[in-house]
Amino acid sequence: MYGEKSRMDTPPIVLELPLRLDESGTWRVGKTRVIIEMVIYEFNQGATPEQIVEAFDSLNLADVYHVIGYYINHREEIDAYIAKREAEAEEYRRQWEAKHPPVTKEDMIRRYEERTGKPFIPYTRHLTVFDLMEMPIDERQRTVEQAFERASHESFEEFEAYDDMDFNDDAF
Repeated sequence: MYGEKSRMDTPPIVLELPLRLDESGTWRVGKTRVIIEMVIYEFNQGATPEQIVEAFDSLNLADVYHVIGYYINHREEIDAYIAKREAEAEEYRRQWEAKHPPVTKEDMIRRYEERTGKPFIPYTRHLTVFDLMEMPIDERQRTVEQAFERASHESFEEFEAYDDMDFNDDAF
């Protein structure tokens, strides 16, 4: 018929998939270091391509749309790849933990005391005058006494300023 084009008249559009396989066997998006798993995870969590590009600003918006389109059309293959990578990561984690068992707080305290020859006295954090102002009087006194105790194991000079401290509410 007149004015109609046949499919033979339309040139095929060929788009290159913006994925590359790096030396470790990991699929990365475009020319970035962002792995395909991160894009797919964000997409499956409900993020739009624009939000994914916001989260990973090295990504190109067109590449993200293309990768998501490919994922939608090849979901089983990509999900199998991601599941394989997660299984490999879990196996690596198990091997690491077998070689490097977790250290308990008690182990760390024992090591400290063996190394320094000093007893371990827990240190919570640096207190400010504002922290002390909010404490009841008896807690203020106890806190400063603990600081003196810690100082007796280290350097007493840095705590000399507390020596003449008045623990009345008026002082704070």
